[in-house]
Amino acid sequence: MLHPDQLTPEALAMWLENQSASTPSLLQLDMRGLERLPAMLAELAASAPVAEVI
Repeated sequence: MLHPDQLTPEALAMWLENQSASTPSLLQLDMRGLERLPAMLAELAASAPVAEVI
């Protein structure tokens, strides 16, 4: 783990290069956000309170 003062582009690149095979790749962490977005927005819209027109 790096202290924030030691975080540089070079240090980050070295860390990424040295990741072990057991650590999931950043590219493998796709959680299907774009596929899930319509359902999540529909759920949010259904739970929103309806404003009364006066």
